[in-house]
Amino acid sequence: MKKVIFLDSSYPINSRNERIIKVINKDHHVKVITWNRTKDTITNTDYQIFNRIAPYGSRFKKLKYMFQYYSFIKKEILSFKPEIVIASNWDMLFLASFIKKKFHFNLIYENRDMISTSNSLVKYSLEAIERISLKNVDSMILASRFFEDKYPCFKRKIIVLENKIPRFLPKYENTESVVFRISFIGAVRFFDILKNLLEATKDLSNVEIKIHGSGADNERLIKYVKDCNFPNVVITGQFNYNLIGELYANTDLVWSVYPNTENSNKKFVMPNKYFESIYFETPGIFPNSTKAGELVEEQNIGYTVNPYDKNEIKAKILHILNDRSDLSTKVSKMRNYKESIFFEDDSEKLKELISEG
Repeated sequence: MKKVIFLDSSYPINSRNERIIKVINKDHHVKVITWNRTKDTITNTDYQIFNRIAPYGSRFKKLKYMFQYYSFIKKEILSFKPEIVIASNWDMLFLASFIKKKFHFNLIYENRDMISTSNSLVKYSLEAIERISLKNVDSMILASRFFEDKYPCFKRKIIVLENKIPRFLPKYENTESVVFRISFIGAVRFFDILKNLLEATKDLSNVEIKIHGSGADNERLIKYVKDCNFPNVVITGQFNYNLIGELYANTDLVWSVYPNTENSNKKFVMPNKYFESIYFETPGIFPNSTKAGELVEEQNIGYTVNPYDKNEIKAKILHILNDRSDLSTKVSKMRNYKESIFFEDDSEKLKELISEG
């Protein structure tokens, strides 16, 4: 049994990281260190939690407390003396790589979301920090099959552990509705893209938009919906991931659209919505000019749109409304999908990585 620290920078821990922690915890002693950035003080006996207010999307406030968090992590590592530290995302990798210079442990980079920003200078600077930090990394976990080509200089062990779903998720019988329900289910961010969806559908009286989740743009979205008085938008807030099947049972189409611009590494992600939509047999809309979008079109299991073109978004939704048989065809394709969509099928790779480390 090895002593492992899992290092994150948000609370609650996202569902992907929860699954990783659960797999490792079966055979090893895992201590989770994370940062609660909300105004609510969290005391969780299972995790070591750093409580400092730094709203999601506020880089200045996060940077303000970063050194304190670094000291908090360093103290926990000194006390626990782990053999392995798993750093989730580039910012935690940066801190862990510094600490590794003073402590002896194997460092695993859990790369769940490649650096992505619209500011080219910021993107270049953050990628430079990541490259320097990678020199201290012993192995890497990638959240997408399309990430590996972006790290040609990393010659140590890499495993791909995509955002597939757990087998235990219950399914519920789909409900009927007089309106066509389009649901966003997940972390509320990319406000401008969500705004395009709302504006594209505001005049469609037979369409209802549901927003399930919370995130960096949650308050901004709530204010926007209130100010514009959209009659067809429902915002429900944070949800229990184990009950996500209930949300899918009450939707006809899932919205999984994110940036697709040339300087955005989001083009290469494999979103969990790709796997969820197949499992729950609910077609989704994905961004065009992305790897996930290409797969959706290739497999004929969903739709793609330009995230920044409201007219195209509206036209795509009208096409779906007017041709329900196309939606049914995509559901049939999902039922015959051959590739594994379950996280457990890939977990052996993770177990081997930890054992070797």
